[in-house]
Amino acid sequence: MARVLVQRLWPAAVAAASLVAVTACGGGSSNASATGAGGADVQKAKDAVTAAQALQTAWTGPTSSPKPPAGANVIYVSSDQNNPFASQFGTYLKQAAAKLGWHVSIIDGKGTPSGWSDGLRQAIASKPGAIVTSAQAPSVQQPLAEAAAAGIPVLGLHSAAAPGPDPADHLFTNITSDPAAAGRVMVDWAIADSNGKAHIVIVGDDQYPVSNLKRDAMVAAIKTCSGCTLEKNANVPVGTAATDLPTQLTSWLQSYAKPLYVLSVADFYFDVGLSSLKNLNVPKSDLRLAATDGTTQAYQRVRTGQYQVVTVPEPTELLAWQAADEVDRALNHQPPSTFTQPIYIVTKDNINSQGGDKDEFVPQNDYKARYEKLWGVS
Repeated sequence: MARVLVQRLWPAAVAAASLVAVTACGGGSSNASATGAGGADVQKAKDAVTAAQALQTAWTGPTSSPKPPAGANVIYVSSDQNNPFASQFGTYLKQAAAKLGWHVSIIDGKGTPSGWSDGLRQAIASKPGAIVTSAQAPSVQQPLAEAAAAGIPVLGLHSAAAPGPDPADHLFTNITSDPAAAGRVMVDWAIADSNGKAHIVIVGDDQYPVSNLKRDAMVAAIKTCSGCTLEKNANVPVGTAATDLPTQLTSWLQSYAKPLYVLSVADFYFDVGLSSLKNLNVPKSDLRLAATDGTTQAYQRVRTGQYQVVTVPEPTELLAWQAADEVDRALNHQPPSTFTQPIYIVTKDNINSQGGDKDEFVPQNDYKARYEKLWGVS
């Protein structure tokens, strides 16, 4: 949302003036047990978690692709080059494009809507074959419309809430994992880990569509667990997370039953907001954290048992290679592939699998060789 909620939730957002806590129903925290028509299905949740931990060896991506044009120029407008995910994506995109003989230049959007707009307009003025951006589409509709008018296809990276074509936002396609699936699997883990008795706080940022999509999916999943409690669906702006989250965590630990499950739409929240827990000597048994994105810090916390038990990572390099393939389709006036890599969940049990030994998610489905074969460059 960065995932961009820093690290896919994206770009460091403009700090909000105040912290507004909301629940799934839009007001006040709820201490009542969530109820669902079917009640808790703990075994179903455990099965879902087990399936999401499996090695991803099958290729579920495209099986054909048009011939890449020679010498294409692509500009990547990064949401924020200080955002590790956004920066790393640009590096991987350059590597994929190099296989095609393409040139990729990078413009830093510097983490603000004005910076994203300036970056997109600078890119449009350069008349590239295509633009790839991790800027938030709702915040830059005018420059995106200008790109469309100029006949320049724009591909989003976590720029909208859902994966796939997004003509309403002037995006040829939006490249991301399935946010709703990521939210659901975190709740599945909490249900399984607590045997259907989890007390849960959700953390996200209202200004990001992808954050809201994940949170809505989590709320719906919690309602299927009759023994679980949604304590709070909290809006914590990304821009103030470093100062706001520690205070909120302390309050939640004092107010709600333990162990408390805190499920975040982005690992970034925990990257910046856990220092006070160590200073307060909060027992690790009191707090069980899960989040999405798979930042380096998140992998390290899961590995060493520093409160975080789960991360749901995104395959950054695979997404970059997919972006190159989608650009190829756009330049050939063909529709996008709509490929979405399945969700993967990381716990201490599988922390070193599929790139985890290097603190990243690298599916074992030979995606680079697959794309090279599709492009005719293998």
